[in-house]
Amino acid sequence: MAKPDELAKYYDSHNTSVEMESGHWVTEPPESDPMITTSLRLPKSLLDRVRTRAADEDMKATVWIQALIEARFSRNAELAQLEPVGGGLLSMDEIVAAVRAARGHVDGIDVQR
Repeated sequence: MAKPDELAKYYDSHNTSVEMESGHWVTEPPESDPMITTSLRLPKSLLDRVRTRAADEDMKATVWIQALIEARFSRNAELAQLEPVGGGLLSMDEIVAAVRAARGHVDGIDVQR
């Protein structure tokens, strides 16, 4: 591959307008839901655990975190569709039991500590 200086020297001394005239612009529609980058501050010990879990599943840590978040949102959407139990009121025992049950697996991702 040519070095940037060599490329600059070549294109400074050559006319490429003929080649450019036969070309055409390729435009692609924008993604409907583009990916963005965000910064997430985590304690080192937590990030180490995330990296270990992600590696155990042959995933990058960022992909593992994304999957966990998506699974949680999906599960929350499913739960929102359920009819309330007992007129919508739960006892504290029922809430604690539901939380303990939910701490197991969320869409195949073990979220227990």
